Amino acid sequence: MKRSSEIASAINKNAILTLLREKGPMSKADLARALGLSFPAVSYNVGRLLEEKRICELGAADNALGRKGTLLAFNARFSYLAGADIGRDRIRVMCADMGGEILSFRQRQIRQGEDVVRQAAEEIRRAAEDAGAPLSDVACLGVGTPGIYDRETDSLRHAPFAEAWSKDLMRKLRDEFSMDIVLENSVNLGAVGERWKGAARGFDSVLYVDLGVGLGAAAIIDGTLIRGRHGAFGEIAYMTLEKDRLPRAFTEEGALERLLPSRLIGEQIAGGESEDGLGGVLRRLEESGACPGAADVPDYFAMALVNAIAVVDPELLVIAGRLGCALYGAFRERIDAQIRASVPFPPEIRCTALAEKAGVCGAIAAAMLHADEAYTDRKRFI
Repeated sequence: MKRSSEIASAINKNAILTLLREKGPMSKADLARALGLSFPAVSYNVGRLLEEKRICELGAADNALGRKGTLLAFNARFSYLAGADIGRDRIRVMCADMGGEILSFRQRQIRQGEDVVRQAAEEIRRAAEDAGAPLSDVACLGVGTPGIYDRETDSLRHAPFAEAWSKDLMRKLRDEFSMDIVLENSVNLGAVGERWKGAARGFDSVLYVDLGVGLGAAAIIDGTLIRGRHGAFGEIAYMTLEKDRLPRAFTEEGALERLLPSRLIGEQIAGGESEDGLGGVLRRLEESGACPGAADVPDYFAMALVNAIAVVDPELLVIAGRLGCALYGAFRERIDAQIRASVPFPPEIRCTALAEKAGVCGAIAAAMLHADEAYTDRKRFI
């Protein structure tokens, strides 16, 4: 009997907290009416939530009749969250409250040759300080990394540029911080971030393709982030599009990545596109011999999108990454036409709304889910 009452109380607390989060301040009487609970049940669970500091009292409710009740509100600052996205060249960090309000954002160029995890830790501390959040009050840190995190070896797989800092990654983070830590692939977090605060809000089935320094994809299907058996779902860099380019042995650089040399092209457009645009940059790369096949990059990108769409069947395709967005901006009609001609149900297509902040927003969302799972609606994120 005691166990049943504890379960009922947990459910009622969850309902009260969710309602206050979604609807804003309410009195006990309002909560009882909205949830169909008895006033004593609401009073008891409100008392527990006040003790936990998950809600707070704002003052008297403006009732037209009868005794004025006290307005209750969700206390988003009872704890805090931190998120970090560690890339090839940059570290991006945010701090947020438990309501998901972003309180601070920082980024820095990685100092090569120095401890990358320690550089990330410095930025996390500074972001918390900027947000006015004591580290002792940060409930969880979400971290986005390239590649696939292997829990058995505590290292990243298939992220060659991270070899210098990825070994013993979780141990290094735990040496720096005492809060809970969640690690996730940064492209997966980009998809989560876009669904939470960006271009994919309101969509339950999303394909997210990021072509920046590297190439990766993530999928949220019916509200669930798909990871695959080894966490390798979305590693579309290993797609093969041409018979004569089939690999003879596995290498860290995928066959499709070799067709889409994003780093080389990115270096050419770093100072701004030329007068004849991205198409001109690609033609000159091919004519110079620096990148044979560069003029076909838009078509290869369209083919990769077609193949991914055919597998995932999403409502929405979000294109991210500097080169991905540049290609879609310059060759939109060409890419759209290829998709329409190739798949039975073409999705809506949008470019990222969060740009370089997508991954770190997703890291905050992952931290929120972990830290406050009992009270967080997963459908808001993944």
